[in-house]
Amino acid sequence: MMKRFVSDNTLTVNVNRLRKKLAEIDMKDAIETKIGKGYMAHGAS
Repeated sequence: MMKRFVSDNTLTVNVNRLRKKLAEIDMKDAIETKIGKGYMAHGAS
């Protein structure tokens, strides 16, 4: 199995793009940043 590395900047850019799209459908808080751990997704309520 091939291991892949995603740079921090690539991940940050893509998460920010996703957040903008989610904000358009009133889900701006759907992704939470957990400092030192990563990201947490929250479903619609």
